[in-house]
Amino acid sequence: MRFYLGMNYNGGGISVAKRLIPELVKLTGHECTSRWVWSEAHEGKEYLLTIAATDLVDIACSDYVLLAPLTGTARGCHVEMGLALGLDKPVYLYRPRDVEGVGFDSLCLQWKFEWKEALERIISEEKDRGELLKT
Repeated sequence: MRFYLGMNYNGGGISVAKRLIPELVKLTGHECTSRWVWSEAHEGKEYLLTIAATDLVDIACSDYVLLAPLTGTARGCHVEMGLALGLDKPVYLYRPRDVEGVGFDSLCLQWKFEWKEALERIISEEKDRGELLKT
């Protein structure tokens, strides 16, 4: 089995994702298809088409999708959610308490306890280190 992790690139989400993916792999025993986390193309706006195409392929190659939009600007997560739902893939959605969701959130599954616990621990540690913007 394979999963795709989608979350905001900005606001420190990249540092959270880099730490979270290995933990999710360990917890699930599944492979992660998300290449955006390690892609240099995501650092420059000149590669927007490459970024979008890569993310869409990575979602299509997954068996399920994990989304954790940590800020209100995580617009890409809405696209990822739509594609995954359109491809009939289970979508697990984590939303921080202070980030407002959308109606489509009701089509998603809740994160499993151990995933949420790992994510919230990493978020707390990243905030303590000053790597994550307060959302």
